[in-house]
Amino acid sequence: MPALLKYFEDTTIRDIFNKRPSIIQRTLVLALLSMALILLDSRGYLEKNIRYWLQGAVSPLQYTVNLPTMSLHRTLTAFTSQENLLKENQSLKSQIILLKLHQQRFLDLENENRQLRVLLSSSEKLQVKVKVAEVLFVSAGAYFGEWVLNVGREDGVHVGQAVLDAGGILGQVTMVGPNTSRVMLISDSRSSIPVENLKTGLRSMLQGNGVNRALSLLFIPKTEKVMLGDLLVSSGAGDRFPKGYPVGRISEVVNRAGDQFLAISVKPIAQLDHERFVLLVEETNV
Repeated sequence: MPALLKYFEDTTIRDIFNKRPSIIQRTLVLALLSMALILLDSRGYLEKNIRYWLQGAVSPLQYTVNLPTMSLHRTLTAFTSQENLLKENQSLKSQIILLKLHQQRFLDLENENRQLRVLLSSSEKLQVKVKVAEVLFVSAGAYFGEWVLNVGREDGVHVGQAVLDAGGILGQVTMVGPNTSRVMLISDSRSSIPVENLKTGLRSMLQGNGVNRALSLLFIPKTEKVMLGDLLVSSGAGDRFPKGYPVGRISEVVNRAGDQFLAISVKPIAQLDHERFVLLVEETNV
């Protein structure tokens, strides 16, 4: 009997201590606690420093959660900025190239206008009717030199017309198409032009020797007085070139033993290498 009573006593004590609060009790405790906190907060008992401490405790967690998003945003921003810089750099390079092209075109137009003014000024002094033409193509070899002009038969150009620049005679039209024409320069080895020494009146023939070579004045006896710098003009003989137009100046005189004639070199006055516009003589005063 005493053993049985001791069993019931021990069992009752263990049940009291091991028994947990019921769900209703726990809910009631939490509700009372919430109401107490609400009441305290409404009356100002929860100070700002407590809220600040709570916010500080939560901030590391917020930063950790937002870290992947922030890193991705910064990476995308960096790539976008680099791409924009590359595009801007390419755009600036294109603008620089265009500005250089415009500048070059401006200089080219300025040079064209200068050449045209000189040509027009020269044409006003001529006692002939002339036509301005543009050089489209230059064909040059060791012994020949030809230019292609932008005018042809439809513009009234014909074979045999003399071609000049602002300085003097360049050559002669040798072939004519509908809208273009071909000019043989006086430097061409096939070219010969009758000339006259403006100082002495001596007439002779001026022969081409090839591109970038001095012309040769032919058949000048050794007894003739020929000086460096003498100006040679077209004589008008043969009706091939208008009379009195500058052709060249004597640049060298050589008296070779055993030769019947002097070896005379002549430098052309016309620019045979870089003219852009030329004059075609339409009427001569031969």
